[in-house]
Amino acid sequence: MTTMLDASTQAHLVARLESYRQETGAGVLAVTHDIDLLERWCRPDAVHHLPGSGDHG
Repeated sequence: MTTMLDASTQAHLVARLESYRQETGAGVLAVTHDIDLLERWCRPDAVHHLPGSGDHG
């Protein structure tokens, strides 16, 4: 979703998705290599790391 976006556009897109999620109660499935983004955006228990994927937690 955000691979080729600059940081400002990525932040705007994530903010829009989060706003939509909060307003509607929708779920969001985010698949990414950007662990820092997931750790900022998701509950800690919602981030899943695969073995050998550069485990951060």
